[in-house]
Amino acid sequence: VLIGQTAAVGSSILQVTGDVTISNASNALLTLSAGSSDTCRIDYLENGVTKVALRNSVGAGAFDDFGIFAGSATPIWNNDNLRIAIKGATGNVGIGTAAPTGYRLVVENTAEDLLKLYNSTDGLDSLISFSNPGGTLARIQGIDNGGLAFDTGNNAGGINSNAMFINNAGNVGIGTASPTGLLTLQRPSSGASTDIDFLNEVGVGPKARIRFGGTVEELAFFTGTTTLTERMRITEAGTIQMTDENGGVPILQVRNF
Repeated sequence: VLIGQTAAVGSSILQVTGDVTISNASNALLTLSAGSSDTCRIDYLENGVTKVALRNSVGAGAFDDFGIFAGSATPIWNNDNLRIAIKGATGNVGIGTAAPTGYRLVVENTAEDLLKLYNSTDGLDSLISFSNPGGTLARIQGIDNGGLAFDTGNNAGGINSNAMFINNAGNVGIGTASPTGLLTLQRPSSGASTDIDFLNEVGVGPKARIRFGGTVEELAFFTGTTTLTERMRITEAGTIQMTDENGGVPILQVRNF
């Protein structure tokens, strides 16, 4: 059947040139049917050459899948031309692969560049959000002036913004979006402390701790096996104090006069 053309191109049963409108009161407007071992395909041609094809088969015998093919390899449904695959059994989507196994979306490429997020509004960040029915779990933001921010959900419907931040100079901030050195730690509030804990090789601990802040802005060092005990402290004035094994009265004090 030829519509809008006088001569057939190839051997397709229905060939259409021009615009076509299909209208029906029911949901099914166009049905393609093939035998049990055949495929259904819609081809888009340019000057008699197939440029894009939609096909209900991706790989041998996978007749419940759906593929979008575009490229120069022949035939058009050669897997070298496969651009997007939707697996019928799982609903998994593959871009650049016929086998998106184990994940809802698999992007494959032979080059390093796999995925790009582009915000067309200058001055805005590009953001990836992770969520479930309980709310936002985490976010990753590409910062407008360069940098990367990691946010975490606070388990109460809100966001802990900039839980970790990497600025455009490569400096890392934890608790701050303005790191002043290669690594900057900022305590959450006045009177709070910032701890760095050290665990052993199997994750047991902490076995040691460095603490800044608390009721006074000093640096304290702790060690222990089951319970950590303060061993040394550097005060704001530069005094170094070393305590006894029970963390009590200083046994050594060095002052800077």
